[in-house]
Amino acid sequence: MPGVVTHSRVIHESIELLKGRKKKSFLLRSLLALFNSKEFLRAAMFGALGPNIFDFYRYRKSSSPFGSDISFFLHDGGSHALLQAMIEEVLSYRDKNNEWAAFQRAYLYGFISHIMGDAFYHPFIFYFSGFPDSGAKEEQRLYREQNLLFQYNIDNYYLYYAEPRTDFSLDDMLPVSGGRSSLLNQSIKSLIINSVKKSYPEFINHLKIPVINRKSADITPEKYNALDVIPHVIKAVYTLKFTGNRKLKDILRDLRKYPFLFSDYLVCYPEKRFINRHVLNLHAERWQYPVERPGVFYDSVDSLMKNCCEKTVSLWEKIEAGLYGAADLSVLGDLDINAYTGGVKAGYFEMKNKSPVRIRY
Repeated sequence: MPGVVTHSRVIHESIELLKGRKKKSFLLRSLLALFNSKEFLRAAMFGALGPNIFDFYRYRKSSSPFGSDISFFLHDGGSHALLQAMIEEVLSYRDKNNEWAAFQRAYLYGFISHIMGDAFYHPFIFYFSGFPDSGAKEEQRLYREQNLLFQYNIDNYYLYYAEPRTDFSLDDMLPVSGGRSSLLNQSIKSLIINSVKKSYPEFINHLKIPVINRKSADITPEKYNALDVIPHVIKAVYTLKFTGNRKLKDILRDLRKYPFLFSDYLVCYPEKRFINRHVLNLHAERWQYPVERPGVFYDSVDSLMKNCCEKTVSLWEKIEAGLYGAADLSVLGDLDINAYTGGVKAGYFEMKNKSPVRIRY
């Protein structure tokens, strides 16, 4: 669940890229009309959290080295089948412009932006923050914390130093209804459940954990499940992560020593004054992809953002074409990518190249 500010910025920068084009095709105008709605934009922003939402339905550490088991699997090459199922559902409606379909389409576009953001940023982040060389728990914990701190350092750059500054609001990423029920938007919830059921049915039981002791008698476990809880857990966790209370930060740091807890819940954002601008690579130092792509690269976080948004917009347009005729299904090939390594075949456990820089806070 790292990099929430960065993923938010990818959405906004991609929309600005659309607005800045001189020749506005009907596909471009259609996309801008979708994102012009605050509610549909909120759905896209929730989609920008991508598979990370599955890190928030449990608090104990799972068997994976990086987030929950479902989240790790989807990042490590498993997102392709899930995205294909989402695209097929969104394009299956006869009326693709009704409110239900529009919410799902916006969520899908946000999810795609997340995968692209990860595919562009993660190789850079893993090279400079490092990754474990063995299965030793202490080593995994150390590198997981360093990876989170590195990503939060990038988030702080976008919040406080980059131009234009990121105007970030976590509430704008959580499409929940008001009132006592506080349900996740039902069309988004339906898309997630149906797509997971189609692509990875073995995971579906994890998403149907009933929430008991609800006061409202009309809410059944079938209507209210773990997906509805997730936005509230996200809000609580990030309230802690953004805290400036030094004593609370020290308590959370001590709790990270207990191996059964997710370090993801306990690693706070560095203070603004502790930002490490050197690791942003604005000076264009050479770096390598951890695996699969040979050669050296000179990308900074700014150039990564630019390239990521250009790719994201091109994928949006290919899917948007399905509203007005045949969708460009080459998008499925573009989405066949590992969100950790930025490659197609190589996964997390095959990474080799790194040059770790220690992030402190």
